[in-house]
Amino acid sequence: MPNELRLAVVHMRDAKRGDGAFQAQLDRWNERIERAAAALGWIPFLVPAARVGAQRVVDDALGADLIVIAGGEDVDPRLYAGTSDYESASAHEPRADRTQIAIVHGAMRRSIPILGICRGMQIMNVALGGDLVPHLPHADRHRSTAPGTHRGVHRSIVWEPEYLDPTAFGERSLVEDVIATEPILCTHHQGLGQVARALRVAARAPDGTIEAVVGAEAPLTGVQWHPEHAGAPEGQLTRLLGRLAQQREALLAV
Repeated sequence: MPNELRLAVVHMRDAKRGDGAFQAQLDRWNERIERAAAALGWIPFLVPAARVGAQRVVDDALGADLIVIAGGEDVDPRLYAGTSDYESASAHEPRADRTQIAIVHGAMRRSIPILGICRGMQIMNVALGGDLVPHLPHADRHRSTAPGTHRGVHRSIVWEPEYLDPTAFGERSLVEDVIATEPILCTHHQGLGQVARALRVAARAPDGTIEAVVGAEAPLTGVQWHPEHAGAPEGQLTRLLGRLAQQREALLAV
């Protein structure tokens, strides 16, 4: 696996007023991504999407070899013609949303592999023309119901029969990256609705919620769960990061 790859971890912001507990949880998840990347010999760095100076943020992210778009608040529903009046609506970060969408578009133009985690998968879908279910009908199957916690819920996933192996980029399939470390750990109340044409569904939860997507013709991977959560199966995050590196190698070999 290549050493000294630069990994941009595109997160929401460096600090948030009013919800310190949630921000602290996001910070811990981001730190776990950084540690996993550093253990691979890579150079990880954080890119706060809500930072003033959107073009600089985009340029910083696109200067990396690989990109992870991390979790955070709900995507602004105005970006997918949705309504802001939905159950369990959180605060929105329109600046971060627009910046992350620009990063997705720029990375696709440059063939930079992306892993979208939870909200990251959702923003990829919105960026590419898809939409979201603002509040899942059975949302409590996908998150902890204890107030003020983000412990998550362990659950199984069902791989789509039409999910081909190998993918267009010749790397091992997403199934191989996850199957040995099931179950997955979820903590979300939104999900993908209409899937963008540039993506294809790889896995669903038993209730039909989309849990993983891959790029139809680009090095994109999205997982609705949190492999960077402390309660996630050991090694799952490392395997998913390794998938990005393999995609990059395959693209460079073309």
